[in-house]
Amino acid sequence: MINLIAVDDESDVKILFDHFFRNEIENGQIGLNFVQSGEDCLGLLKGEDYDYAKTLVLTDINMPNMSGVQLAEKINESYPLVKVFLISAYDARSQIDNVKHLNIAEYVPKPVNFAELKEKIFQLFPGS
Repeated sequence: MINLIAVDDESDVKILFDHFFRNEIENGQIGLNFVQSGEDCLGLLKGEDYDYAKTLVLTDINMPNMSGVQLAEKINESYPLVKVFLISAYDARSQIDNVKHLNIAEYVPKPVNFAELKEKIFQLFPGS
């Protein structure tokens, strides 16, 4: 099972993720957690018994307190096997170019194309 952690400070985004990943959740391909801050994501990673090699964090870049890039840096330091997708409504490619050394697997523009997102996730974790 792929452990998917979606991080976005807008709570209504959870509804979208629940809806678009419903089939994968129901058939056991994906376990989905939604948190609203980088701090909550780090707490979840620390507190849960995840297979980090099968864990993906999908994080919005622009969030209060801790940006998605800052979260990716902390994940890279403490959980180097965890993969990260950065999501943004703004063209953040220049920010991403500055953090290529981190374990950032993808940049996902908003609005999210969930069909493409699913494809990218299953390419990242073949056989899942």
